[in-house]
Amino acid sequence: MQKFMIFSVLIFFSIFSTNLAYAQELPEWFSQIEEWANQDIISQQEFNHALEYLIEQGILQYKQKEVLKEEKIFRIEIPTEEERLELPECDGKFFTTYPVDMNEVKSITPLGNLGPPGHTFPTQHPHIHLGEYDTSYSYPLYTPADVFITSVSWQENITQDPIDYVIYFALCKDIIGYYNHVKALSDEVKHIIEKVECESFSIKSEGSCTKVLLDKIEEGSVLGQVGLEQGNFDFGLIDISKKLDFIKQERYPIRDRYVNCVFDYYEDPMKQQFYDLINRIDGTCGHVMQDVPNTLKGNWFHESAQKEYVVDWNVYLAFVDHYEDPSIQVVSIAGIITEPSLFKFIPKTNGEINREFSQVTSDGNIYCYEGANIIRYFEKVPLGKILVQMIGNETLQIEHQTGNCTRNENFTNPTFYNR
Repeated sequence: MQKFMIFSVLIFFSIFSTNLAYAQELPEWFSQIEEWANQDIISQQEFNHALEYLIEQGILQYKQKEVLKEEKIFRIEIPTEEERLELPECDGKFFTTYPVDMNEVKSITPLGNLGPPGHTFPTQHPHIHLGEYDTSYSYPLYTPADVFITSVSWQENITQDPIDYVIYFALCKDIIGYYNHVKALSDEVKHIIEKVECESFSIKSEGSCTKVLLDKIEEGSVLGQVGLEQGNFDFGLIDISKKLDFIKQERYPIRDRYVNCVFDYYEDPMKQQFYDLINRIDGTCGHVMQDVPNTLKGNWFHESAQKEYVVDWNVYLAFVDHYEDPSIQVVSIAGIITEPSLFKFIPKTNGEINREFSQVTSDGNIYCYEGANIIRYFEKVPLGKILVQMIGNETLQIEHQTGNCTRNENFTNPTFYNR
């Protein structure tokens, strides 16, 4: 993913620099930076430092630097401003066709699924589960309305199936849906994308490709097949008119700031049919953004993390509600302080042991969390305990120790995380 960001920035730089006048000519060494980035000799952070230097020297303006960093990444999933002019307005727009035969859908995992390290933060899309376990059947996947395909990506050998596709499609100017873990493309989609070359950044890994386009396809068209060994697929949605209220917006890729529940973009009774299948006791679609300012609750980043566009999940740490039962809370750990873990517990409203996250503040206390065998009993209960203390409103120290929680906890070698 880090490689993706470097290449996408550089691709856009080559396009963008031909259309802008700078205070000075770009230095020759910048082409060397590009070569090093293509060879993975330098990191995303080092590339950012090069951009900052150009700003300091007056060669590049800050807003131009931000465009260099954002625009191409933004386009992979979301149409450009110019392309959005070709799309319909969103007033009164809904999805009107089911993605698959709903008789084959057995259950839906809500927003907010947890599974470190890859899903340390609450997952951004529901998972739709098909057929009976271990049957390996495939099922047709349909366009949910008249839509415009904006990109198609694929990667080989990332799941138990040979290949996985991701298809993004725009319903209108602001609403972009996507299907992930598509196992095969229809002939119609193959015909649409065959005229488009793979983006250069996307072919650095063997068996991968991303194609960017804007082609209309009619409602109910077969896009491909889902199911097979994996038996589920993701159905997600971005609505750029509805921004999530993360405490540090700049930490998240553009898409992550606008994810919403896709089922809310159907009208009843279709919407209710999805909701009836969601595995969540409160009857909602779940939640991605759970940050509560000035408290422990929500997402945190290891002190080594970049300040912007953090895509390395190893630096993630979350204190959030369980995605199936919000009366249960979870310390979700990607790594660093211990192995990838989920410490699940029933929160308490007093004391320092398993305290409800939104009640933990920078009050000088050390709080202790230990896991229990509750909900999803087949999941391993991690050993030991987690000590955490907020230092100000946006920094905490945390440590994994052996044993059970007591009322007299002390750190020996804490690690620091920030909002």
